[in-house]
Amino acid sequence: MIAAEKYLKENTDWYEFYFEESESFPVSFANNRFYSMSEKFSSGCGIRVSTSGRIGFSFSNNKDKLLETAQTAVSLSKFSEIQTINLPELPQNIIEPVTFVEEAISEEKEIETAEKTIALIKEQFDDALSDVRINSGKGSRRIVNSKGLDYSSKYSFYSASVSSERILEDKSRISVWEAVSSIKKENYDHLCSEIIETHKFSQTSTKVNPGKVPVIFTPHAFSSLISILLNQLSGGSHYKKISPFTGKIGEKLFSDNLTITDNPLLDNSYHSFSIDDEGVISRKKDIISSGIIREIITDLKYSSFLGISPSGNSSRSYSSLPSPSFSNVIIAPGQSSLSEIMQSVKNGILVDQMIGLGQSNTITGDFSCNLSLAFSFDKNGIQGRIKDCMLSGNLYQLLNRDLLFSRETKQTGNFNCPYVMFSSMDLSV
Repeated sequence: MIAAEKYLKENTDWYEFYFEESESFPVSFANNRFYSMSEKFSSGCGIRVSTSGRIGFSFSNNKDKLLETAQTAVSLSKFSEIQTINLPELPQNIIEPVTFVEEAISEEKEIETAEKTIALIKEQFDDALSDVRINSGKGSRRIVNSKGLDYSSKYSFYSASVSSERILEDKSRISVWEAVSSIKKENYDHLCSEIIETHKFSQTSTKVNPGKVPVIFTPHAFSSLISILLNQLSGGSHYKKISPFTGKIGEKLFSDNLTITDNPLLDNSYHSFSIDDEGVISRKKDIISSGIIREIITDLKYSSFLGISPSGNSSRSYSSLPSPSFSNVIIAPGQSSLSEIMQSVKNGILVDQMIGLGQSNTITGDFSCNLSLAFSFDKNGIQGRIKDCMLSGNLYQLLNRDLLFSRETKQTGNFNCPYVMFSSMDLSV
């Protein structure tokens, strides 16, 4: 690294090293059977430079070739656009969330637990084909730049996902999944119970009438839906002026009940960090507060382009350039229980999985999607599974109407979401 730094000091305006190492131990079962167990290791360094205001980047997984990597980054910079990026110095008063636990995980015990999970599902539904995937490991990162920053951090992770598929008598294919993740080993017995319960609800098929209906989205479904909105609250969309919310920070555009927070400082989360991947200090921030857009997320590049302070949301790997990314996304819960919300309407549908949402117009907010796993319900609870149905509407308009959030929340990926009810949506069958 000494030779590379000496070269960069002589040939660049500024430079930055991003080192990364990780090891993981994935275990997987497919279709009720043990499938694989392996060890994976990855390490490398990415070097970003600025020469005459132009950015160059190169990477290598061989730390003995940092000088060659630095030379490549400098030579590539001539082909880049001019960017004004100011690298951060070592920040003061860093809040360090708990992101690492030293823990020995037995692959043999993980296999045993997975086999037990599959057996419990099969005991209830002999025709079910189940997959279990467990992944655990640890890693580290180090950021060094020409402003004197030299920061290192460690993280650990554990994730378990269970999915189960059945073909019902009407030839419908039902696939149910649940997952947990943390920085340490988690008990995932409850995933099995939730999957069994969903399969039981799917046993009975019901019909619904098309038209305007109240719709409750599970945390699974709502996290997918709200991602459409969050994509438009990133620096890249605002700089390119393709976001419908460009120039509308500080305006009230959504329901009073909608508050979305990005919090990278949570303990025990794989998605937490004290400083982001460019060395900017991280902080908790309200993206939307009581329906008002408060802030967008940015990295150094887009904060410079937009003339605003970076939000501390830069994410990268050693082989990629930084880009804005959300950390722990928290949707504020409500006061009512899910049961109370369901009892507040005469008839409605509960949506857990959708197909085709990715084809939505994220700029206008218009969407239409098929419901791959959804149920009808009334005041007495879930009545049965519905099929061959589609929801459509404009997400941004829906989020500006009456929203009712449950007090129960659920972790799904980097989202912590409640259940949410839209009082009226367009259902076609």
